[in-house]
Amino acid sequence: MRVLVTGASGFVGPYLLQRLRADGHEVVATCSDGLPPPAWESDAGVVWRRLDVRDGASIEATLGDVQPEAIVHLAAVSSVARSWTDPEGTWDVNASGTHRLARWAATLCPGRRFLFVSSSEVYGASVAPDRPVAEDAPLRPLNPYGASKAAAELALEPWRVAGRLDVVIARSFGHSGPGQSPEFVLANVALQLARIRRGQQPPRLRVGNLDVRRELLDVRDVVDAYALLLERAPSGTYNVCRGVAFPLRDVVARMAALAGVEVEWERDPARFRPADAPCVVGDPARLRALGWRPRHELDDTLRALVEWARTDD
Repeated sequence: MRVLVTGASGFVGPYLLQRLRADGHEVVATCSDGLPPPAWESDAGVVWRRLDVRDGASIEATLGDVQPEAIVHLAAVSSVARSWTDPEGTWDVNASGTHRLARWAATLCPGRRFLFVSSSEVYGASVAPDRPVAEDAPLRPLNPYGASKAAAELALEPWRVAGRLDVVIARSFGHSGPGQSPEFVLANVALQLARIRRGQQPPRLRVGNLDVRRELLDVRDVVDAYALLLERAPSGTYNVCRGVAFPLRDVVARMAALAGVEVEWERDPARFRPADAPCVVGDPARLRALGWRPRHELDDTLRALVEWARTDD
């Protein structure tokens, strides 16, 4: 089918484009400037279009021309830290942008599958350290990013109830891999370790709060889940997670061992969140019932991150 992917030039986008093409879909990739990343400039198998979720005219023009049979909505301000410094911009992209996209999708390509990539951050204070959080938990976000994603989910509800869009919501928990922004902890640690190894940084890692436990999936397993939800899932909400929370301190120590460097840790107050749950673990039962299983162990992801950072300039 013809699948339109918003935010396709971000971290997850290129992985998803590859997966959708491998599955035989016709792929239209969109981003705010319509320009493909350098790695995709010579790839004629993916059509790139401009679609800025802050601009209703660009949404209307692109959806009207493309007439997608399905939409995967990745476009977002995805950094919790950035959401604290620019809550208004985060809201405009994540909440209002999703509302604009849904409105035009319901008008120009009604009834089509609309896969919205949300976040575990919508659960916020509903997360408890003694049990995995399931999809029926209340939405109680603790930061502007989580609040914007929760609002986006609510913005989709009228179109779903009215039958104007076939909505599937993927609430993704922590994931990483090569190409992720250094705004995210594991990519940042990998790049710091590479600089230390090259003698460009003293052997001290600047870190935030490592006294937490977090879900961690490989980005390749995440896009496997998105492809499955796009193609086969009944309308509804699905946690995309492993069901296991890893101590972040142990994860960072393992990355240092894989990088082959000995480091000290330096706590950086600027990297701490104003509000942070001590443990975040999800219940993947709904997704597993569709046949999904993660294919990559944590070490696979950490090793890939370390190798990527070594070659990144």
